[in-house]
Amino acid sequence: MDVNLHYAGIELDAKGFLTLKGAQGTRVLCIAGELWITQDGHYDDYIVKPGETLAIAGNGPAVVQARRDSRLLLL
Repeated sequence: MDVNLHYAGIELDAKGFLTLKGAQGTRVLCIAGELWITQDGHYDDYIVKPGETLAIAGNGPAVVQARRDSRLLLL
């Protein structure tokens, strides 16, 4: 799934994923579940849990994968 929005609520099944392109500055807010996020050009990957956010640092693709059934907001 490719998403290029300024604000979106998304539900992902376990192991479901989405790719964010040109999303620099977009914040990923985990509402429920658990997310694994990796960003092009970054060596670190991130686990985001309910109530936590992660700001996408670059314009390269970022992949958000649900480690379990999850809900998130893109802000």
